Amino acid sequence: MGFAVAFVLALVLGDGRFAVASAQTFFTNDPDYLFMQHIGNQRYSPAAASIIARFFQKRNPRLSFPTAHAYARRILKASRTQGVDPLLVAAIVVKESNANPKDRWGGCIGLMQIKWKAHRLSIPKAFPGVRSEKDLYSPYHNIDIGTYIFANYLRLSRFDTDAALNRYKGAENTPYKRHIRNLYGQLLASFRREMPGLAASTAPRPVISVVPIRPLSFTQTPYKKTP
Repeated sequence: MGFAVAFVLALVLGDGRFAVASAQTFFTNDPDYLFMQHIGNQRYSPAAASIIARFFQKRNPRLSFPTAHAYARRILKASRTQGVDPLLVAAIVVKESNANPKDRWGGCIGLMQIKWKAHRLSIPKAFPGVRSEKDLYSPYHNIDIGTYIFANYLRLSRFDTDAALNRYKGAENTPYKRHIRNLYGQLLASFRREMPGLAASTAPRPVISVVPIRPLSFTQTPYKKTP
């Protein structure tokens, strides 16, 4: 697929020598991912909801199809509002919680594993209806907020999706990104199989255009790469 592209970053040390750090990218310049960013509003087609819903059911058999489909429709709505790829948001949901809205781990809650402690001041400013940690257990609030946070991380990362995923995770994490890319690939394969007439727009357009609901000032500890 060519989605894991190794690159080498040379860092100049104080004494003039160079240290070399390697990293992997899974979305940057990946033709499959870029294709999805260039098909415009086709990626928000209602048909995508059924594709995402069935994928959720495979990962979480306890979900009924109507419930999974409701989650998928909300992902499409939130993703369209923020201008991000709904298949990527769905992949994050599966990686983070296996589509379990009651999931909690290390203070992270719900479908997109949002950490209330990190965003407790910011979330109510952007989403006045969300006032406490327990509100994050609502799958619809959780999808809206998680998508919004990720979209803002994209903006902070100058639309570098790999860097935004690092921010969402809290540190550079190659296995995390690899897993999300694998999940994304499965979703994309179903998307292309069920929507064979897709064609990329020839009009110039940014890979991702984020339209924030309103400014959001994060309280999370500044992102730092792990050694």
